Amino acid sequence: EHGGEVSVETNRRLAHKVADEVVLQFTGEAGIADTKVAYVNSGSGSKELSLMDYDGASAARVTSNNSINISPVWSPDTRSLAFTSYMRGYPYLYRLFAFERRPVQLLAGFLGINSPPAWSPDGKQVALTLSKDGNPEIYLLTLATGAFRRLTTHPGIDTEPTWSPTGRELAFVSDRAGPAQVYVMDVEGTNVRRLTQAGFNTQPRWSPKGDSIAYTSRQGAHDIWIVAPDGSNVRRLTT
Repeated sequence: EHGGEVSVETNRRLAHKVADEVVLQFTGEAGIADTKVAYVNSGSGSKELSLMDYDGASAARVTSNNSINISPVWSPDTRSLAFTSYMRGYPYLYRLFAFERRPVQLLAGFLGINSPPAWSPDGKQVALTLSKDGNPEIYLLTLATGAFRRLTTHPGIDTEPTWSPTGRELAFVSDRAGPAQVYVMDVEGTNVRRLTQAGFNTQPRWSPKGDSIAYTSRQGAHDIWIVAPDGSNVRRLTT
């Protein structure tokens, strides 16, 4: 505030906070008006990461390494972004702090695949795909220690982990039985079970309430399907 006038940006922020409070009061769930969207922008000639308000305003770049930066994923505390970048020549996994003056942190820099990550609900771990031991397997990275723990051990490809809201299970994609299917395992890598039976299935995403998993299935055309975590109630959502 200066001379009794409030900046346009401050007004926007205040309006967003008020809108979120209204949504919270009426629905019991937090609104999205004061949040930021992370995305990939190639306007500069390279693929850089940018942030914008949920309505498209206040766009600002957060990387400028003249390389390829892709797959930004917000941490649960919304302080940092994990992303894949070729800034060192290989697709390594990094973490940047979007609102703090802190250096970019290397999370995984192995030869081969260092896949886009999935944050645990408490933000303490990241599930990711690494091929450093021969073929793509799913690992857990504990951020506080930098330690990696391998969850899958199979000749097939295991990839695309996604956490249950409780943090006790992970859904993932594997071609261990032929075409890609969606599986679920405990966070220790045990009790693996197959959820989908038909088609070529990828991109599983756990619902916030934990009662269903959405995924993309190619059965002729690509459509979005949904399944319960026990494999029941399979149904197609798009046609």
